[in-house]
Amino acid sequence: MKYWHPEKKEWHENIKGIYHVSSIGTNHQDIDYEDHSGPCLRQTYWEYTDPLPNSDATEGNFEQGREMHERLQKIIKEWKPNTVIEKPLAKIFERGEQKILIVGSIDIEYKHIFNLDRDDSKTKKKISIWDIKTASDYTLPADEDDINITHFDQVIIYGTLDVMYELHPDFTEMKGLKIIYINKHQKATHPLKRPYDFVEGVEKLRDCIDRSFYLDECLTKSEIPVPEPMHWCKFCKYRSRCMAQGDVEIILNTRGNIKGLKVIDNA
Repeated sequence: MKYWHPEKKEWHENIKGIYHVSSIGTNHQDIDYEDHSGPCLRQTYWEYTDPLPNSDATEGNFEQGREMHERLQKIIKEWKPNTVIEKPLAKIFERGEQKILIVGSIDIEYKHIFNLDRDDSKTKKKISIWDIKTASDYTLPADEDDINITHFDQVIIYGTLDVMYELHPDFTEMKGLKIIYINKHQKATHPLKRPYDFVEGVEKLRDCIDRSFYLDECLTKSEIPVPEPMHWCKFCKYRSRCMAQGDVEIILNTRGNIKGLKVIDNA
């Protein structure tokens, strides 16, 4: 029973002191909210303290994304056996009396195969991190230059956690990052690549750590985090709670529909 019928553990479980990279991200309040795709610490705070259920439409959307995600991972594992699927990452950080655990899960860690003709046995093994994102006709990147920097934050942080705390520096080298976008409507795939930059990765990881400690303090003191307006605020199930804080206001489009939220300047 222990091995064939184990009690399942949720890696994304919202427990104070444990923070997932995907729900923390980095700070992007210096860019326009329409270019910022989250995550939002205020939303994450309520997911920990007083979560609201998803609508059937939202839950179905998440399920569709997970199903396509898992199917493509299985195919990639068969196509590229030299990959690790859903590689877990976890690292404890401490500041004074405060201790947190930051966790994540790499969709695909791709280990480039050595080429004997080039005598790669004398070089470091190259590693690439691939992330899968489902999207619609309206949210897919237009071309290879249409890179949303907030989308790459997560995979950059994963790469840096992998380099600093999982991989052996003498034998491995982080080479590149890739996001594989899947169009939910007709399964078209749109990969975007970029090289891995360790300096950039350390900066983003530090920001993610800072945000995790800040959220931990907010949870300890029962203080709602500062607002972080972003692209998906108009669909957020916590929008009314957010507006009740008095520090954000609605932006309407020309048809009078909700376009987004913005921080009130004198808040």
